[in-house]
Amino acid sequence: MLDVAIKYNPYKVVSTITVNGETPKQNSKLIDSSAMESLSDLRKANTILVRFLAMNRLDNPDLPSIEQIEWAIQKCSCNMRVKAVLFAAINTYKQSRKLDLWRPEKFSKQAAIIRDLLGLGDTIDCARNIAIDFNTLNCYLNSIVSQRVDVISDDFLLSINHCLMKAYSDTADDGLEYYKFWHDAITERGKLM
Repeated sequence: MLDVAIKYNPYKVVSTITVNGETPKQNSKLIDSSAMESLSDLRKANTILVRFLAMNRLDNPDLPSIEQIEWAIQKCSCNMRVKAVLFAAINTYKQSRKLDLWRPEKFSKQAAIIRDLLGLGDTIDCARNIAIDFNTLNCYLNSIVSQRVDVISDDFLLSINHCLMKAYSDTADDGLEYYKFWHDAITERGKLM
């Protein structure tokens, strides 16, 4: 059996991938096509689920099909609590073709689910420790997020970063203040919903 581990180091842009306890060298045969396919499937699943959950936050939403969403829930590597939320969301969507999470007043809950789905709970804390400004913070977040999803557009990345910052604002002592500064800095440079 192939044992693939990805070690996330918040202080490096690139994570370390080990296969059967060894770090593969360039052009190494240690990572077979099935392991790479699994990582690709995970990124694809995360992308589908974020597109579904954050549909109301995207400029050009392309809502995945119900079959794609159900496949993605099965493939994603999130914890069971998040999977239960995802199953409840798809069941609600099947019945009403809308989600309560898409209402503006539910943004905090939506943001927390997306953060937990992608396994990025401590990302903002780490980013704050190394970022010298919001530009650096956004570059760092973009590199971390792009390891978890297939980047569709800048709008998609910004929406995920916005969710991460919003979730952080609800949990950190100075999170709300930091979120407001970040939001103002982003709004000055471009568009943010």
